Amino acid sequence: MTRARFGLVLSWLALAVALVAVGVSTLPGGDRYMGGFMFDHGLVILNVMFASWTLRRRRAEAPAFRWPGARRLFAPWLLVTGGVVAIAMIALQTLPPVDLLLSSGEHFRMVAHDALPAPGHARDGGAAFGMFAHAWVLFSFGGLCLWHLVALREAQAREPVIAAGPARHGDFGVDPEGRLAFRRRLLIVAIWTLTLAWSAVALFVGSFFDRQLCVAPFPWQVALVPPVFFGLSGLFAKRAQYMSPWLSELVDSRFGVGAYARFLVGLKPLLMFATSAIVAGLVALKACGGVPFMALFFGSAGLGFALMHVAMRARGIEGV
Repeated sequence: MTRARFGLVLSWLALAVALVAVGVSTLPGGDRYMGGFMFDHGLVILNVMFASWTLRRRRAEAPAFRWPGARRLFAPWLLVTGGVVAIAMIALQTLPPVDLLLSSGEHFRMVAHDALPAPGHARDGGAAFGMFAHAWVLFSFGGLCLWHLVALREAQAREPVIAAGPARHGDFGVDPEGRLAFRRRLLIVAIWTLTLAWSAVALFVGSFFDRQLCVAPFPWQVALVPPVFFGLSGLFAKRAQYMSPWLSELVDSRFGVGAYARFLVGLKPLLMFATSAIVAGLVALKACGGVPFMALFFGSAGLGFALMHVAMRARGIEGV
């Protein structure tokens, strides 16, 4: 059994257990079974980490990862599984609010503005179990997608290498100002728009997201961490976190050499994260009813991403 097949089996196992956990969490008193499913938590994390490590690691003599074709990349079974996962994640919005017990002995509801000191206010264990189970579903599907890519790469390594034909007119790498370059810019605008729109509405969508951290019991000094952490990361990073060699090979084989790097330079992910964090901070200042911590934290995170972008850009890191 190859590593890819073994990883796919683990991913299917983790996903099946997670879907069962979602169903059990909806049963009356289902939270008492949560301990029996916690092994899936570790399985999901280890599976994603192992898949990521396998994708990043490639023997020097191995051929470059080539575009396998849309039908193989977006296999029907993968799309069907993604649909099931999407339905499960939509159901996450039906979970009731979760109350957390603070160290002071008080409770606060994740969707409320103020702490609830009622000593008899019980935590909703079923909803907490449900949130864990939905997270397992999402990340186990992520592991499944990663191992699918590993399987495609292993299959290509066993296939004879066929010399590439002439590039088509309009490919990113051949005609950077052509028709596909316009589509690239359109995609970048769409990604920025969706990201900023989500930052503006996330605190108002559903019971899970609705101002859940407005009264987070953290000292304000925690908000100073992002600029220091991300700023220092930008000074010492050897390459951009999103500049993946195997993904670059995959995209470049389809759209021309350097297409992936040009797309990232146009997208400017770190500046996008910085802008969306600042937007989320402004929204949090309004949504949290005067509680400044989340607004300060989001704004601080935006500053951290911006500093990281400037530091990596100044160092000439590829893809920034």
